[in-house]
Amino acid sequence: MALDPTARRRSGADQILAVAPLANTSRKLLVNTAKLRWRIERDYQDLKQELGLSHYEGRGWRGFHHHATLCIAAYGFLISEREAIPPSGPRNTPHVKKHAIPKNYRPRGSPDPA
Repeated sequence: MALDPTARRRSGADQILAVAPLANTSRKLLVNTAKLRWRIERDYQDLKQELGLSHYEGRGWRGFHHHATLCIAAYGFLISEREAIPPSGPRNTPHVKKHAIPKNYRPRGSPDPA
């Protein structure tokens, strides 16, 4: 799928060119695939503006990779929080069941009680 950059000037609307066997592809799948591009663009814009992905001024690939990894991890956390607590309305996410700690459980690194 590709966006036709000249379509807006000609007809006033965006047009997407799909190069796929249309006999086997539903219209709903084509529309969802086209919308996915805009979702990705919006996520990238949020990463740059709100989480500082574009603020990296280092010189090495390793530093940029670490910076991008932290930005993406922070964005994932914010998305999960946004899904868990909607801005208005009732909370619709299921509560996670807390499991009981077994009686013979010993945290790693703790001294042996025997």
